[in-house]
This record gives sequence, C-alpha cells and structure tokens, in this order.
Amino acid sequence: MPIQVLANGTPRFHYRKDEVTIGDIYDAADVYSFITSPPTSIKGALKDKAKDAITVDPMEIALEGLGQITGAHILDLGVAFMLLRMSPIQVFIALRQEHTLWPTTSRNVTMRMSTDEGCGTRELFRRLNPALEDTDMDGYGALAAIGHTFDAFSRRGGKAHDGSIRLMIELSQ
Repeated sequence: MPIQVLANGTPRFHYRKDEVTIGDIYDAADVYSFITSPPTSIKGALKDKAKDAITVDPMEIALEGLGQITGAHILDLGVAFMLLRMSPIQVFIALRQEHTLWPTTSRNVTMRMSTDEGCGTRELFRRLNPALEDTDMDGYGALAAIGHTFDAFSRRGGKAHDGSIRLMIELSQ
C-alpha cells in the first residue's frame, strides 16, 4: 500500500511525495517466480498460487532482506549528508496508518541529532524501528522515503531566524 510523505523544516523547507511504495517485495518476487516458472494449465497455476500463498519462497526472503538493506543505506546516506551540512538538528517524525475498521495507528519519534554524538543513523534507526513496526511501515519504501527527505533537507533546508534547525517528517498510509 503506498504512503504519502510530507515534510516541513527551517527556514522555508517544504517537501511532498505521494504514492511511495512501502516495499511490497513479495509482489516483485511473485512476478519473478511466475515469469521464470514453466507454463502450466489454468488449474495447475491456481494450485501453485494457493500453495505459494501458504509457503514462503526463499527468493522472497532474499528480496525483502535486500530491500531492507537498501532502504537502511539510503537512510544512512541521507542522515550523513544532512549532518555534514547542518548540526545540531531537532527531528520529529510522525507515522500514521489509517484503518477502515479500527482506530488509526500513529507513532511519533523526536530526537536531537548532532555530529558530536557519534552515529546519528544508528540512534535514529533504534528509535524509529519500533514505530515503523507498529504502523506496518517497516519496509524498504518507508526507510528510503525518510532518507530521501533528509537528503532534500540537506540541500534546501537551513537555520531559522533564532539559529535553530528543525525538520518535521510525516508518513501516512
């Protein structure tokens, strides 16, 4: 299911990205599996689909792992480039997933990031990961979207009139 990214920061930074895919690696693995499999009858194909829905293919596990590594790498680069240009920075990340039949799930992460505090990405990921899992956004797309937002802020953001640097990112699904 796609997510929407909305970010605001100092001094007049605005960033919006619609229809970011969360990282449904299983869909890509399913297409790959279908293309590489030998042709079968309609009945046989339906049986195979039912069996595939129950069992987990090692290719799906590998693709999901590769997507997570790529998303984490994009996040790491975005944070590193941002901290090279501006530090310290106050970061607020809001995650929201709307449901039809039950209340909306939302989680917030707030932290101060600085080059003086060691690896900012590690601390951000440590705080962000439980929130991503609670809102079912723990796929490649959410990590990459946050990383791209940090990268965009490092190029277009800056200090406010009072000298502080702030960035607010909202991901909604």
